Order: sequence, then structure tokens, then C-alpha cells
Amino acid sequence: MRAAIILAFALLTGCAGREPAAQRVSFGPLDVALPADWAVSKQTDNKVTWAPPDNARKESLSLTRTAPREALAKAGPAAIERFLVDAQKSLPGASFGLPTHFTTPSGMMGVRIEGDFLPSDGSQRYRRVHAVLVDGVGDGALLHAVYTAAEPDSQPMRILLDSLQRKGA
Repeated sequence: MRAAIILAFALLTGCAGREPAAQRVSFGPLDVALPADWAVSKQTDNKVTWAPPDNARKESLSLTRTAPREALAKAGPAAIERFLVDAQKSLPGASFGLPTHFTTPSGMMGVRIEGDFLPSDGSQRYRRVHAVLVDGVGDGALLHAVYTAAEPDSQPMRILLDSLQRKGA
């Protein structure tokens, strides 16, 4: 009986601490991770959007590398904050919190903002997390990571941001 209890405890604690399955993908000069079952839904030269196959939660996660904006990148986090806040104001029915600063495990610094908006069709509110990071290759390019969902889950954005790193790093 004691062995069965120990085995059950080991299984429960092993599963509780396990990270969700993820896949590694490349995006230009970056390597990132995504939930294992998500796939590309749209892609251009500077933007890729992923979504789960059975998308009942209406989730998407996109990563965009902008053209260099050296002045904005050099202006620092306060300027990026203002840029990020202004970008959310353009969403219909927007209600967003204050931006927060963060650093990824690989050392990339960024600013993120979270909130809700109501698409113009008025069907239902969506949660949006928008993070902007300075790419770090010296040309002033910005990386935009955007997670949107009708029924949000914090894991997809966390997996992406925690995994961002330059290729070969």
C-alpha cells in the first residue's frame, strides 16, 4: 500500500511540474518555441501567425519583425511604452492596463501590455497581450509578439517569450 501511495505521489508531482509540449521553429535570425500542436496559419517575409488546429478558443499568436526604427529603439523603454499604448488605442472598444517591462531568459528586454478589445462586429471581447522587444542585431528593428484569444490561456505567450533567442546563442 505504501509503495502505491509513493508511486501515485511521484506520478502526480512529475506531471504537475512538467512543461507543456513545445516545438522549436525559426523566424529570421531567431529561434522560438510554440505549443507543440500549433501550426502556421499566415506567413509573410516579416510576420508569421500560428494557431492551434482545433481553435475553439479563437487563439492566435503572431511574431512580427518591423523595419528598422533606430530612433525608437535607441530612445529606450519609455518611448516603446508610449508607442505600445498608442497602438492599443486604435483597437475598437479597447481597455488595457499599464505597460510592464520584462527581460526574457535570453536577455532580450521588452515592454508588454495586456487588455481587452471588442472587434467591430461586436460579437465578443478578445484578450490581447502585445509585447515589443528590441531585436538586438543593432539595426533598430523591433519584434512584436501578439497573443489574441476569445478564451485566453497564458501558456502560448509565455512559451514564446521564454524561448526567444538569437540563432546559435
